[in-house]
Amino acid sequence: MQTFTSESLQHRIRFLIHRQHDHERQWYEGREALLTKQKGRAEKKRELDAVLRSVGAPVEEGDVSTVEEDQAELRKYDMKVYQASRQMSDALVSELKALQIPFFSIRASLVDSKDGISKEELGTLRKRMLEVLMDLCR
Repeated sequence: MQTFTSESLQHRIRFLIHRQHDHERQWYEGREALLTKQKGRAEKKRELDAVLRSVGAPVEEGDVSTVEEDQAELRKYDMKVYQASRQMSDALVSELKALQIPFFSIRASLVDSKDGISKEELGTLRKRMLEVLMDLCR
């Protein structure tokens, strides 16, 4: 492939792959931290209530957060991650287009036109090209 004779291009693609993996790892760790935080809330409330009772302070009964509140918090986090991943995907497509990687620099007029290709076909070709790039940049 002519494109991969350029060492700087290979370096740039490796950087893009590494950056994407870093973001994915951060999102996963953030979600796990949120789940751990949610699980720890009840235990911390029990500990705090025990301390307050020991000094004779009034203790408020009830849960710190309900299952519904925890699920809503998790959905909110997931939505933020989804939006960030869409933005990252759009930025990646723009970068690959600027690098003139095949199937990423196709004119929009060729997609879904009578003589062009469908969006689904283009998506399949782009996915395959990403697989090739990842294999070549290892």
